[in-house]
Amino acid sequence: MRRFNGSWRKWTWPAAPGWQAGKLLMVNVQLWYTRLQARSYRRSLSPERRLYLAWKTVAHDNLQRKAAYVDTKETLFSSDHCGILADDEKRSKWQAISKEPILFAVPASKLHRANPGKQVARLVILTAQHLYVLDAKSLAVKESTPIDEIIGVSTSPYKDGTFVIHAPTAAKGDLVLSSDQYCVEFISRLLLECKTKGKLPKLIVDVR
Repeated sequence: MRRFNGSWRKWTWPAAPGWQAGKLLMVNVQLWYTRLQARSYRRSLSPERRLYLAWKTVAHDNLQRKAAYVDTKETLFSSDHCGILADDEKRSKWQAISKEPILFAVPASKLHRANPGKQVARLVILTAQHLYVLDAKSLAVKESTPIDEIIGVSTSPYKDGTFVIHAPTAAKGDLVLSSDQYCVEFISRLLLECKTKGKLPKLIVDVR
């Protein structure tokens, strides 16, 4: 298939010559043509679309072992699941906390380290420099972890939304959070942001 004057048309390659060198030449020509088409497509993408596809790619490459990933394959990822950017009051409170643009915001529950059954509602905000955990009602900062200090992320291979952010230098230690609906989105967005900084945290998808 190829694009022609705004529409897709089927492209049929002529039969390859019978001699071996001719067959090899045809394979190379087809490969060259495919690469040209791919490069043309990449150049046509907006920066926002490139970022979105990179986000989806990180999820595909790193989280296929998690059962919850299957449900996200056809889902459109979104950067703000908390409505902060669309709500004047919430946006004002956020701007009082930080001038950093929000890359990803998600509602979550924070699990008590000693008693995982005890949970409190939180908003988890990812920026280019920090990972913030806010009170879900007041938006008061409960924890703030520099992205550079995150060394790993752990989650189970099941459909649950629990994940652990490993940051040994954080004042309260590792973050234990749960977001059943947005776990895959969050982890992949965090990995993507760390990747752009040249420091990819270790991801563990296991029952340990």
